[in-house]
Amino acid sequence: MKKGLLKKSLALCCSITMLATSIPITNVSAADFTDDSVNVMVDSGGYKTEAFGVRTEDWGQTWTDRKDSLPPSKVYLTDNYKETVGTVPTNDWASSVVFDQYSESLYAHPLAYRAASNGMQMASPAVVDGTSYVDGEPTVESLLEDDTVELVVGGDSFSAKDASVDKTTDWSYEIVMANNAGSSSMRAIIAKGTPYAYYTFDNMSPTISLGAGATDLAIVKNTTASNIIGVSLKNKKDGKTHYYMLSAPSGTTWTNAGGKLTAKLPAGKNYMSVAILPDGSNEAFSLYEKYAFNFITDTKVQWEYLNNSAKVVTKYNITTKNMETGAVGGDTIMALYPHQWRYTEADFTKYTYNTIRGTMKTVVGSSYVTQMQYNGILSTLPTTTDEETVGKIKEQLGYLYDYRKKKDDPKWICYLEGQYGGYDTYWVGKNLNTMADAIWLSGQLDNDDADMKTITDEMVDGVKDYLEFWFDPYQGYISGNYKDDYFYYDKNYGTLIGYPSSYDSDKQVNDHHFHYGYWIKAAAAVAMEKPEWAKEWGGMVYEMIGDIANVHRDGKGYNENSSTRYPFLRNFDIYEGHSWASGVANYEYDENGELVDKKGGLAGGNNQESSSESINAWASLILWGEAVGDKEVRDAGIYMYTTEVAAIEDYYYDVHDEIFTDKYEDKDNYNIQTVTRLFGGRYDHTAWWTENSIEVTTITMLPISGATLYMGKYKDKVKNVVDSIDENSKQWKHFVANKNQICTNYGKKDMLIDPKTNQDVIAEYYAYYDPDGALARWDQSDTGKVENGESRAHTLSYITSLQKYGNQDFSITGSDPLSLVLSKDGKKTYVAENHTDQVKRVYFTDDTYVDVPANSSYVGKKTGDGANPNIDDSELLGNTTKVTVENYLENYAGNGYDMTSSQVSVKEGETSYTYQPQNITGFNFDSSNKGNVLTTAVKEDNSSVVKAYYKRNNYTISYVLNGGVFTNAQPGAAGQNAYGGNPTNYRYGSSIKLVNPTKAGYKFEGWFADSNYENEITEITPTTAGDLTLYAKFVDESIITDFTVEYYKQSEDRSEYNLVEEDTVKVTSIVGKEVSAVEKTYDGYKLNENSITTGAVLPNGKLILRLYYDIDQKTSTNIDRGAYIGSDGKLNFVVKGNAGRVLLYYKVVSKQAEAKAFYNEAVASNGGNCPGYFMEKSGDEFKKVANETVSGSDYVIYRFNIDDKEFTDWNLAQISDLGNAGTNNKKANYSVKYFVQNKDQNEYTENKNMAVTVEGTVGEAVIATKKNVVENDNVQENNGQGFTVNVKKSSLFGVVKEDGSLELKVYYDRNTYAIDYNGLGNATHSNPSTYVYGNAVKLTNPVGGKEFQGWYLDDSYTQQISEIAEGTLGNIVLYAKFKNSQPATTKPAETPKPTTKPGETTDKPGEVTTKPGETTDKPGEVTTKPGETTDKPGEVTTKPSGTTEIPATSNPATTGNGETTKPGTTTGAGEVTTAPGKTTKPGTSVTTKIKRPAKVKKLKLKKKISKKSNGKFKRKISIKWKKLKGVTGYQIAIRIGKKGKFKVVKKIKKNKRKYIKSKIKPGKTYYVKVRAYRKVGKKVVYGKYSKAKKCKFKK
Repeated sequence: MKKGLLKKSLALCCSITMLATSIPITNVSAADFTDDSVNVMVDSGGYKTEAFGVRTEDWGQTWTDRKDSLPPSKVYLTDNYKETVGTVPTNDWASSVVFDQYSESLYAHPLAYRAASNGMQMASPAVVDGTSYVDGEPTVESLLEDDTVELVVGGDSFSAKDASVDKTTDWSYEIVMANNAGSSSMRAIIAKGTPYAYYTFDNMSPTISLGAGATDLAIVKNTTASNIIGVSLKNKKDGKTHYYMLSAPSGTTWTNAGGKLTAKLPAGKNYMSVAILPDGSNEAFSLYEKYAFNFITDTKVQWEYLNNSAKVVTKYNITTKNMETGAVGGDTIMALYPHQWRYTEADFTKYTYNTIRGTMKTVVGSSYVTQMQYNGILSTLPTTTDEETVGKIKEQLGYLYDYRKKKDDPKWICYLEGQYGGYDTYWVGKNLNTMADAIWLSGQLDNDDADMKTITDEMVDGVKDYLEFWFDPYQGYISGNYKDDYFYYDKNYGTLIGYPSSYDSDKQVNDHHFHYGYWIKAAAAVAMEKPEWAKEWGGMVYEMIGDIANVHRDGKGYNENSSTRYPFLRNFDIYEGHSWASGVANYEYDENGELVDKKGGLAGGNNQESSSESINAWASLILWGEAVGDKEVRDAGIYMYTTEVAAIEDYYYDVHDEIFTDKYEDKDNYNIQTVTRLFGGRYDHTAWWTENSIEVTTITMLPISGATLYMGKYKDKVKNVVDSIDENSKQWKHFVANKNQICTNYGKKDMLIDPKTNQDVIAEYYAYYDPDGALARWDQSDTGKVENGESRAHTLSYITSLQKYGNQDFSITGSDPLSLVLSKDGKKTYVAENHTDQVKRVYFTDDTYVDVPANSSYVGKKTGDGANPNIDDSELLGNTTKVTVENYLENYAGNGYDMTSSQVSVKEGETSYTYQPQNITGFNFDSSNKGNVLTTAVKEDNSSVVKAYYKRNNYTISYVLNGGVFTNAQPGAAGQNAYGGNPTNYRYGSSIKLVNPTKAGYKFEGWFADSNYENEITEITPTTAGDLTLYAKFVDESIITDFTVEYYKQSEDRSEYNLVEEDTVKVTSIVGKEVSAVEKTYDGYKLNENSITTGAVLPNGKLILRLYYDIDQKTSTNIDRGAYIGSDGKLNFVVKGNAGRVLLYYKVVSKQAEAKAFYNEAVASNGGNCPGYFMEKSGDEFKKVANETVSGSDYVIYRFNIDDKEFTDWNLAQISDLGNAGTNNKKANYSVKYFVQNKDQNEYTENKNMAVTVEGTVGEAVIATKKNVVENDNVQENNGQGFTVNVKKSSLFGVVKEDGSLELKVYYDRNTYAIDYNGLGNATHSNPSTYVYGNAVKLTNPVGGKEFQGWYLDDSYTQQISEIAEGTLGNIVLYAKFKNSQPATTKPAETPKPTTKPGETTDKPGEVTTKPGETTDKPGEVTTKPGETTDKPGEVTTKPSGTTEIPATSNPATTGNGETTKPGTTTGAGEVTTAPGKTTKPGTSVTTKIKRPAKVKKLKLKKKISKKSNGKFKRKISIKWKKLKGVTGYQIAIRIGKKGKFKVVKKIKKNKRKYIKSKIKPGKTYYVKVRAYRKVGKKVVYGKYSKAKKCKFKK
């Protein structure tokens, strides 16, 4: 059944209220695209069964119909294979057999093969060093080429017409080769890791011929009369002698003539095996002879994820059939790669093979098992707790959110120009990676921040809607011949192709795991936030997973209601342990058998470049599996992730220093540290598109994520890698010096030579070695390059997370897939995620655990001690014996024990077991208890028992009252003490309600386990453990007050605003706290940008936050059918009524004559010249907002097609004649005046410099323009902090009058901030509890106490102050220091705590959320960009209690000029005051004068316009000014139109005096001004802006 009509467009709207618009449809019928016969639904999403549209090649060339660019129609598969399997084995080590007439080289290790007309060519190729013809860097090769073939297995007079795949198993292929007549044929069975090749022959005499790569064929074992003979040959490449064993049926004899051996087989027997021997010894010959006739008939991998031990168990199984006896299941010899033999306990023979993958060791058997450690991954690393850094991360998230959300065509997704990107599945995937990381990052920061919550929610909705955009097959981007943004299932191949494709992901099935890994990761991010979405739309996610990682050998995908079939683990090489990127793997030779690259640059079999993107794919399966509770997918991801990490460590990074050759490493010259392209028979350090050493190397790093911590396991390797490629390296210098010749050699037009390319990825990678150094090398400025899958927010968060918590501790693993331990300087941080609806206990192998609440993450110390009592049952590890462990825990009364039991597994063969007592929270092992039985004999019936006894602990409690007293305290009385009956000790398991102290004039806020009041203790619970010091928290009652939040909605006639009384709330808070209102959503309304949404809490309940909501003219109009101008000046179209679909045809032109001509042609041709757009339905309306920016002089021609039944007349109208959403258009001015409270708070003075005159519509209500406070005729650099609008006194809205008499007034009160005094003990003080912004407060010494030594901003007594300076902002916590004062130490209880984030506080859930020091009106709406100023004025840390303190790690008190100082220092205009040095006496200051830069003069604007090849105009403004001496740089600020604020768009260095502003819109007036700034250390002073100049393009 048809799901819906074409309604999707490239310009998605992904805000809370979603609107989708369309892209032009020019003379194209959409019926074929939306026909039910070509669309298959798996749930709410689905795929197409036919490809539509044209293909655009990655470099801009338009190709033919996509149907002509599907995967090759001709494949070499037998009918048997097609009937039994039904999919095409792409992306495998032997895939070229499927696509070539014969094959390209097939690297099975230790043998290599190539099907040819003369039979199967084979060799054990020599491993030789080479040199890249592109740039001269070293390479390593072990190639099977014409001149390296050692043997050819064929037949007398046999010539194969082709080679076809007849059967595949997990790592074996059966290949059939027949002559032209079909009268004779041969079958080869080849497999990875076997020294044998198996052959059968039909109606032909087998021959073994010497290949062109060998000489001196000789029989060295037995004679031609024997059916099994040993031969030797000399490899031409390295001169070494290789030995082979030829095994034919009993009764076979051989003929040796002219370097060719011919086997005369006995009647009825047609088989033979050829084995590469490890040496020429008789012992080796005898061993290999035993298994010569055990032909491999099946290979099969099995895997298990054992979560409790964090092990991945992999079993490699081989099934054989003895061709002599017919017996099934015999042993064989298997060669193991390094990534396999490192992790197995199998018994090796003494025979090995030297291969391009290093030494392969051999075992005898039919299976072996590996056990690898799964170290865990995370969706994202935990954010630092440093408030300043968190503020910067939030700021960057705001920029990202604001930029992405405001994008058109489509929202949230960038066209990644500059790196050959576009809207294809790979580059869109990179976009989705950026967004997924941002979602997980903002999700960590949104519990106590309403803006962050909005950002998180809207980004989730944006990604969700964009995925749905692609997943709905009935929808698509359609423009002319382009039909894009959908998935097509190719039934012939069993593959899912996303369009637009890239890098031949369609016609060669390349890179699907690279592409889809990003999509699956983004889907997991959405599913974690919206589990129900996965149930409705997860079907297409499963189709992508099936395409790259189907775990069903029968081809059936994951969706029960889908008929799709996919190959088993398409991209993953099960035996070699990593993935392959090329789908067809036949790029070395063309269809004529000629080398595509005459210099051999494509030789080597299949390949993979970006190993890290492969890891990203398997990590995405883990994340999706955890998000939706799918263990099958999750465990498959864990298996491939863990295995490929092991392979990467060996074959890409050689962390064990055993694989790379000495010449490849070239330590004294190029110093190659990594492999970046791994081929079956070759490896090198290059990339498909460049030789830029930085780009080449980072392709094996990105995307850096919570799944790439494995890269930091070998820290020295990290440093070596970065050192080898940076600007000072030989690699880089050689590349830059020889770039032109390198491009010529490689056939490339150009290569990037910017050493800052991917600088953020390198910085993140380097952070594994040195986070501080990583921050130092990372350019965080606006001009700092950002890799296309990254964001500055993620980079900053990632590096500072490693800086805060350290690298992963690989010696400890967790019992959950999303858990691990970070460690720095011996301090462990336990991290675990829980995406279920139940509390989850995660155990760690250091005998600790953490309890993770439902749908939460945990970051912190251990919750408790105790070994994991759960046992892994492993089918693959074989039988184990169980021992019962009985732990006896002393009961609370102390008169008995409570027993808990669990079982541990003991390996088969162990005769005894000794139990190690656990660390159990609240208990200590009682070693003296005679009941302990720690060692027992292991019994086969599982009846063995060990016993351990534990004593219950008692703990002490001490109290710090901070001036509080207990009114009922009666020391010496029964049951009483100095603490009002609160105990001074407690027994583990106790439940004790704590008595609260009192303090005159203060409100008790609770008991805390630390002096920073972060870990609140409400009572002693049965799980509380450890000695406690409890701190009483008091808040001065004089600073406790309420504030009000009001919501107003505009009336229908827009003449007034009405209070929504039921939504009004009052919230209790603390004077001075910065708070923000929760923005509500009202259907049909939008928040007015001048609403008072934030402010500092004022005394006496004076703060009122007032939010005004305007009728959204985009969603409301009195026009039933036609066009109108919306409130934002955009052209809108609307059709009301009960239609099924509406198609709009329109065109905007600028000249009347042109408009009339277009109109006449449209009427004559029935719209043949006019593009069409499907309109979006909302309720009973269809809407469309024009993409073009229009002016009143423009013209629009339009008509509507309603349900293909009604075609309205063509309309021609001038824009100025269109109505404004059905309201009157009469305009008039109104004025807004601003009044600022004086320092004495007894009067207000009008600041006439702030006054504005604004144009409005007569009869409509308007809101006063919100502005930052201007004081003393200078705009403050602190963006208006220190003042809050007095809503009650102000007249914020009124109705515009025709005579212009409306006057609005805005009154600003000075903020009052709280001062909290601590550490006084019995001393008293007379200092005020509050201070008013702009007033200095001299601090007096307290009375009492022993030798007062000063007031401090921190309880460690490092930041002393003597006064609160005039420009100080924010609530302050002060600490009194006396002679006997000690720096604060925290001794927290071991009480399990919920996973709230440090500093989290909400005054009333769902109503008003406190924001530490934030003054930004909306997310991302800032007037400066990162790097513009170093210090952040007014940034304060909000404690859970609601009080605030200035962070001890900075000097955050702020002057009126916006410069950062310590309280107690002074500044003058244009001066910056530094903090006192260590030798300066308390209360004094050192002042450094920084001269304010002069005003910029001679500002000139010049218009530049050019016409692009597509006919569109390209507009730029050249901005120049007179250079100033002694300045650090300049800021360019631009405003569009007469109204609004100037926004800083660029910050440039001092040696430039020119800037080009691009992307200029016609019809808009641009106002430009420039100012200089001077920076000394971290201090910045700005000069005055130049006089603004304006510029406008008419066309």
